[in-house]
Amino acid sequence: MDLYTMGQWTDAIENLSVSTQKKEQKLQELSTLWKFVSSSREFVTINGDFGLKYNNEEVSTVVTDLNLIQSGYSDVLEQALQETELNLLHNQKQGFYTLTLYKHINNFTTNGLLELQEELILCSEGEMVHYCYVKEFNRTQALYHKINANLKVKEITREDVIEVLKKEEEKATGTNKKWLILTLDNYQSKCDHFFIKDEILYLPFESGYDRIFLFDFFKSEIIELKTHL
Repeated sequence: MDLYTMGQWTDAIENLSVSTQKKEQKLQELSTLWKFVSSSREFVTINGDFGLKYNNEEVSTVVTDLNLIQSGYSDVLEQALQETELNLLHNQKQGFYTLTLYKHINNFTTNGLLELQEELILCSEGEMVHYCYVKEFNRTQALYHKINANLKVKEITREDVIEVLKKEEEKATGTNKKWLILTLDNYQSKCDHFFIKDEILYLPFESGYDRIFLFDFFKSEIIELKTHL
């Protein structure tokens, strides 16, 4: 979708005879769909009713936030870094390490944290390889041995997804294919990254939706969850 069409649809929403709150909600949904379509590797477009079209078939689409603002912070990243600290100490590489990650890396998973640990070890050994996570890993000689990342992580649980599914299940009606897009927003949830547990990635969800997606708006990351109707 080009910016001209996006502008036309934005104007159409602004001219709707609905409350300001409804207009803002519609604009946010349109913005999310536009970013989702732009980030998707599948042939997906936005139709005139602000829904989606996939392989020339209309798709009933529901967009909603997976808001974790009330959730506490997870120590899953800290635990992974502490394991790496022990490895470095064992190899007599004591020091205070400052870790900087690339800004738009994907959110953390169990496998992702293992890959991060491997990159940190390679960095400490000066290996010249392509790093997906680590942008800088600087060491300062100090008696205090630590890897400092200064990042806030929130964990997405299966219960978080199920709670939203229950709220949005009544919208999964009609004869068209039905998609649910759960939007992640680290600014809204007040964190730097999310940790997506294996039970979300690998276990199917019971739902009236044909497809369910986690969509990180700022990272442009799309993760399709397993479903059975």
